[in-house]
Amino acid sequence: MFTNYYLIFNYFPLIILFIYSPINSQIQTSEFSNFQNELPEEILNRTYVQEQTNLQKYIFKKYDRKTRPVQNQSIPTTVLFHAYLMHFSVDQLQQTMFLNGHIYMTWSDDKATWDPSLFNNVRTTMVKTWEIWHPELRIANSVSGVNQYFEISRRSHATLTSITPNKTKVESYPTFSVRVGCNFDFRDYPNDEQNCAEFVRVGSSTSIPDSISRLFYDFTRTRYSRS
Repeated sequence: MFTNYYLIFNYFPLIILFIYSPINSQIQTSEFSNFQNELPEEILNRTYVQEQTNLQKYIFKKYDRKTRPVQNQSIPTTVLFHAYLMHFSVDQLQQTMFLNGHIYMTWSDDKATWDPSLFNNVRTTMVKTWEIWHPELRIANSVSGVNQYFEISRRSHATLTSITPNKTKVESYPTFSVRVGCNFDFRDYPNDEQNCAEFVRVGSSTSIPDSISRLFYDFTRTRYSRS
């Protein structure tokens, strides 16, 4: 089969060139036409997506999300924690309070790192929370049970920002919905004032004890008054 094509090429060189040249020209013209029809924003978006894809492939090539992301496991991981309450409701009869809101957490990751100069100076990427190591949250006074796990939605995301080629800042913004137990005292009604706290424990079951340092900030009390 290949020999026959070779013979045809020798006997009819001009015909072969005449047939193939327009096809190549049409392909090049078509590609150029498609490129011209693309908006600058579309070209930039395609380039950005490709850069992010390549970066995340590099980050997670050898990443182990079950291991606390430090080079030295004897060094604790500091987690900054803040809760923003969006909605709550009180069940006076059941002595419970339902809370809904957002949690902001940030910590350093020494494993999900990259050198921005090797990735077109891209310093930030967004990943699924379940793809990286994430501190565990437990509700000490949940009505579902003592130290009940706080479930993080698999749809939530985390932002990775390169601080140095060997250190990355992780920021996570999961939502939460939890029902906690309270101890209401209505003996001074209607002038009573109730205290009901949510006790959150931040830790990791895969790490040694005291390997997570917790820093709670901007944690002011929430006051609610009946009108």
